[in-house]
Amino acid sequence: MESLWRKCGHLWGAVGPEGTPSPGVSFMDEATSIAAGVGVNEELPIDPTITIGQELANGLRYYIQPNFSPMHHASIRLVVKVGSFIEEDDEQGLAHMVEHLAFRATRSFDHGAVREYLASIGAAFGADVNAETGQTETVYKLEVPVPPPSDQAAN
Repeated sequence: MESLWRKCGHLWGAVGPEGTPSPGVSFMDEATSIAAGVGVNEELPIDPTITIGQELANGLRYYIQPNFSPMHHASIRLVVKVGSFIEEDDEQGLAHMVEHLAFRATRSFDHGAVREYLASIGAAFGADVNAETGQTETVYKLEVPVPPPSDQAAN
């Protein structure tokens, strides 16, 4: 199991054994390349409406894009560049298990409190809060209501 955690650290974090940045996992096939108007070995252009935040201390980077439909909702995606592909034979299913454990508890939320909090703001598990683990990444998806600006000032 240690090898999975070691591999996760390099893919999540951003530094390799020599302190150099670890490359992320990225795939683009020829059809995607043609549709995007870029070469197979070129990076896809980033939409200019997206704000790219600085890398956080934990190695994560955030991206913000305005979303006007549905009104007063935020679509949040946390993409962790680790999936089932890096599991050893004796670790099969571990990445998927970690995906499920992320919704159970955190340092700030005791067991079950994550679900309770999300329900209290109107986010239902399954419909508004979900995740999936693929071969090269785990994606956490949240659709959460955001109060209108006048309501935010009051809170």
